[in-house]
Amino acid sequence: MPAIISTDLPLCIGCYKCVRVCPVTTANVTYIDGEDNTKVRIDQTRCVSCGACLEVCPRGARHYQDDSSLLFKRLAAGDAISAIVSPTIKGNSRDFKSFIHLLKTLGMRNVFSLSLGLEIYVWATLRHLEGRDHGSMIASYCPVLVSFCENHRPELIPRLSPIMTPASILSMVLKRQAGVADDLVIISPCLAELGDHASRENLKYCLSFSRLREHMVKTFRSDEWAGEADFDPIPINLETTNSFSGTFIENMQYFKGPDFRCDRFHGTEGLKILDEYSASDPARLPRILDLALCEGGCPMGPGRIHEVGHMGVNAHLHEERRKILRERDRGEFDKRLRFFDETLDLEDFLRDYHASAVIQDFLPEDRVNDAFLSLNKTTSAQKTIDCYACGAKSCLEMARMVALGVNLPTNCVTLSKELIAQAGKKMSDYLQLVRLIGEYMLASGLSDIGSSIEHSLMALCSSLDISRASIWRNSYNASEIPGCTLFLSFPARLQFHESSFTSEQLPGWMEALTDGEVIVKSFAELNARERLFFSGRDLGVLAMVPIMAQGEFWGMVMIARRHDHPFTREEISVIESSSFLIISSLISSTSLEADSPGFPPILGLNLEPPA
Repeated sequence: MPAIISTDLPLCIGCYKCVRVCPVTTANVTYIDGEDNTKVRIDQTRCVSCGACLEVCPRGARHYQDDSSLLFKRLAAGDAISAIVSPTIKGNSRDFKSFIHLLKTLGMRNVFSLSLGLEIYVWATLRHLEGRDHGSMIASYCPVLVSFCENHRPELIPRLSPIMTPASILSMVLKRQAGVADDLVIISPCLAELGDHASRENLKYCLSFSRLREHMVKTFRSDEWAGEADFDPIPINLETTNSFSGTFIENMQYFKGPDFRCDRFHGTEGLKILDEYSASDPARLPRILDLALCEGGCPMGPGRIHEVGHMGVNAHLHEERRKILRERDRGEFDKRLRFFDETLDLEDFLRDYHASAVIQDFLPEDRVNDAFLSLNKTTSAQKTIDCYACGAKSCLEMARMVALGVNLPTNCVTLSKELIAQAGKKMSDYLQLVRLIGEYMLASGLSDIGSSIEHSLMALCSSLDISRASIWRNSYNASEIPGCTLFLSFPARLQFHESSFTSEQLPGWMEALTDGEVIVKSFAELNARERLFFSGRDLGVLAMVPIMAQGEFWGMVMIARRHDHPFTREEISVIESSSFLIISSLISSTSLEADSPGFPPILGLNLEPPA
């Protein structure tokens, strides 16, 4: 199916309303963009163009594409185009005759009613059922339902009625029997008609009621709406093209009698019945299951004129239906069926279906279990919370979506609550750590400040899963080239390949540090010179955190881990805060700044760089 519905991603806020109403679990893909915003895009290979997301998006981030722009350009250029208009226009607007008049003013050669296609669909269904026990059958006039079964429920294809959609039927009749050579456009509330491959042979354009009205309002003055025109007669010796009245089910029960069972469901929620339908005893099934995926049926499709509500649409259509029924009787209906028998061939309106083997989403149980683990759901109670907040209809569906890569574990509300609680606990622990280091340094005197620094570094290493921590002092070498010299390290036995480095030895490092930039690198990112300097046998990832004192670069603290798990912003903040406390206490206690660049041999510490 062509890409009809799309997402304006800058407007998307990741509210998951589109995910909740979509009948296809994997058609919406939730992801985090480059600015850490949650977005939902459409997987066009899975979308069936039902338009349910258009109805619920609060930001207008979902929109649809029909052929309105191209169609009106072609009309202006003088192309020979005729229209097939759904009779539901009578429900969407009381001034439908003004629309027909304006269409012809724009250059539309003929404007035909789809009613004849609906009548032939009813006739073809009646004749297909006659004399044969077909069991239960799913009506096929909804192109969205057809696409859904072909792409996502191929096991139901044998149950689909083999009759073409009414638009396909009428376009074929116009081309083959009425001799209409014009390009044809279908105008209706449905967005998916051109996605139905059976329609593509004879239909070239698809136009929605709402886009038609938008164009008419922009193009014509209010006084130009006064003109009226009616549907053009279809030249195949029929007296009228709208004799049948009511819905498909109403017509079937009218002709087959009250004992003929037809079950009708509307909206994407109605698709839930397909699971029950597939599993039920055939004796309990209706002869025809009528599913239309638009809430309120075909008149309320996503391309309708939205200014008219459900009650208004139904009231207008009921009035039209009463007019027809007052003018027709059963004899006239039967006469019309006989005319179809004499002039039409049922075989012309039968179609094939094409199951897609590309997008069937099979998941082994172990992948679903792994997804449950990523959601931190291990018990039956946790796996059946089914709160619906993530957009999935159950925790199991959410696990499947995570396993398929179309949703994120962090979108689970219960997991998010757990992560928030854990983050709160971790932040509390971090604050306690900084407080502990502050108490170490506050309680230390000149005689034991070295021990306090060592205990502080030990606390950092223990709390933040750090394998080594070292303090480096801003210094200059004999050539007055800025650099850093090792001041103190933990564990004390730690030895670096060199006890100092300059901007010449490690290009870019000193410049970044003096600018206040935190450097975080994994061992895999280091070049050979850097690996040699940092002696990386127990190094997976390192961070260098600059320390400023009185507005000047004092030095930096280097921390490292054995594994390559990166340091978080919170961990870096703890290092910055703790290091500032350590260095401030050190400067205050020893007046180290006044003795730069050397280190006095005091406090019982060997503050000179190790040999």
